[in-house]
Amino acid sequence: MDSTLLSVTKQICRRLRIPEPSTVISNTDRNIIEIRQLIESAGRDLRDSFAWPELQSEFTFTLTDGTANYPLPYDLNFILYNTMWDRSSTWPLIGPLDASQWQERKSGIVSVLPRQRFRVKGFGSSQFYVDPTPGSGDTGKVLVFEYCNATWIKPVTPFSTSYVATTGQYLYTNLNVYKVLVGGTTGLTEPTGLAPTSGTANLIQYAYDTFLTDSDTIILNVETIADAVEWMWRRNNGFEYEDMKRDYLAKLDQSKTDLSSAGIVNFGRPTTMTPMLGAWSIPDSGYGS
Repeated sequence: MDSTLLSVTKQICRRLRIPEPSTVISNTDRNIIEIRQLIESAGRDLRDSFAWPELQSEFTFTLTDGTANYPLPYDLNFILYNTMWDRSSTWPLIGPLDASQWQERKSGIVSVLPRQRFRVKGFGSSQFYVDPTPGSGDTGKVLVFEYCNATWIKPVTPFSTSYVATTGQYLYTNLNVYKVLVGGTTGLTEPTGLAPTSGTANLIQYAYDTFLTDSDTIILNVETIADAVEWMWRRNNGFEYEDMKRDYLAKLDQSKTDLSSAGIVNFGRPTTMTPMLGAWSIPDSGYGS
C-alpha cells in the first residue's frame, strides 16, 4: 500500500465502501474528516505502543565543566534506557534515578561515585541531569543514548544543500524533521541535532506527528494503521466491530513478538529503576595493594 495520507485514506474508504476522496486535508466531507483524525489517532497509539525500529534514533551530547543538565532532542518520544553510555570512558550510565534516589545522592548520603548517574525531568522541555556535576576533567566526554522518535510522519520535502527554504516549511533528513523558522538558503552540510547548520535559513528540530499535506508519508506500517482505523470507524458509526478489533490486536501483538524474538527489544518507558547495587557499584579504583 502506498503510504501517503491520500493513498491510505483511499484504501480505507474502499474497505468501508464509501466514496474515495481526491483530497484529504482540505476535504469537508464528514467521513473523510473522521478518517483523517482516526489515522492520526491510530498512528500515535501505534507509535507509543512499542520501540519500533523505524523510529529509533541515536542522540549524543558533550559534557561541559560545571554543567549538570543538558537539553534533550525536540523530537523525543521516549528513551531506550538500557542504551545510556559514557562513550568516552566506555561505562554504562546508572539510572534513571527516581526523585528519592536523586535527592539522596544530591544530599551526599551516598559517598562512592564510580559512575555518572542520571535523571530525566522537566515539563515541556525535559532535561537530562547528571551527577556528579562534570568537572574540568570531564569536559569533552561524550554521552550517548538511543530513543524513539515522536515523528511518525514524513513531510514532503527532503533536505538538500543550497536549497531556498521558505518560512514555515518542513524539511526531513533521515528521521529528523526541521521546521524553517526564517526562510533562506540551506547550508552545505545536513542539519544535525539541536543546533543545525543551516546556512542563512534558520531551522529548528521538530516532532512531526500531524498531517499538513496530502502527500505526507506514514513511516510506520500502513496496513496496521488502516486495520485500526477500520474497526474504530465502524465502532464510531454503530457497526459491528468487535471481531475486527480482536483480529487487529492479535496481529499487533504478533508483530511485536516477532520483532522482540529477532533481537529488537522493547525497552520503552521504564517500569522499574536500575538497582543501586550491582557490578556497576564497584569503584573504578582505590582497591589498595
